[in-house]
Formats: sequence, C-alpha cells, structure tokens
Amino acid sequence: MDRRKDVAVAAAITLLGLVIAILGTQINLGRIRDPIGSRAMPIAIGLLIMAGGLLLAGRRLVRWRSEPTVVREEGTSDEPDVPAHTLRSMAVWAICFVYVLLLGTLGFLILTPFLLVALLWIMGVRTPVRLAVITVLGIAFGYGVFDLLLGVRLPLGPLDPYLGDLG
Repeated sequence: MDRRKDVAVAAAITLLGLVIAILGTQINLGRIRDPIGSRAMPIAIGLLIMAGGLLLAGRRLVRWRSEPTVVREEGTSDEPDVPAHTLRSMAVWAICFVYVLLLGTLGFLILTPFLLVALLWIMGVRTPVRLAVITVLGIAFGYGVFDLLLGVRLPLGPLDPYLGDLG
C-alpha cells in the first residue's frame, strides 16, 4: 500500500470541505432572518470536513520521513462467505446511479422492486421467496414511512394519476 495515496485522499477531502463551505455561503437567507441563518449548517459541516482532511494530511506529512512510503498490506483476504470484491461494489454504485436517473420517469413503486432485487442478488440472496418478501416489505416500509407518515412526496411516474391523491 502506498502512503502517498493517503495524502491525496486527505487533499481531496479537504477540497470537498472547501467546496461545501463555499456553496453554503451561496444559500439564500430568505425573508425571515435568525441569528444563525440557513447558511450556518452547510458552512460548519464544510469547515469540519476541511479540518478533518487537513488533520489527516498533516498527520501523514509529519510522519513522512520516519515511516516508509510503501508498507505491506494490512488485514486479511476476503472471507469465503462474504467476498468484498471491487466488481461487486462498482455494480452497486452503477445500479444506484441508474436508479437515480430513472426514478423521476418510472417512479418509486415501479423502479424500486428492480433496485432491491438487484442489490439483494449482488449480496448473495438467491431464494425467490426471500427476494420477494424482502422487496415487498422494503417497498411498503419505505413508501409508508416517507410518503404517508413524513409527507415526502415520492415520484410515482406513470402511476401518479392513479395514486397521486394518497400522499
């Protein structure tokens, strides 16, 4: 493992915090003013992320000369029943990205079953009954909590004319 990667990741985290803080300053304050304002939370979180990145980079740079740059790998290999393969994690990212792109068009109730079945399949759940039960319960729970209980209007896509009055 190359420790220079640690410095690069810490720099990226610092940059992310800076971007969040800068974007937080651009939030509209609105009509009703309060002492803290609507900008405070994103600016504070951005500054905290930035401070964390600087701390990580600083720690690595202080130890730069005393420790070797390249160290042997730590940890163990994948467990037989729980492989943590890069392809698996990239597949999850890709599926979630496609889900976000299609959610507005197809709607929560149509698209989410495919998402849940695909994610469960990737995680090794292969029994059809388990896939069906977990998917139906997950959708019912998600829709019930967010749309019905909390009032977060989930996109319904083509089902909007039929179910739009429920939320």
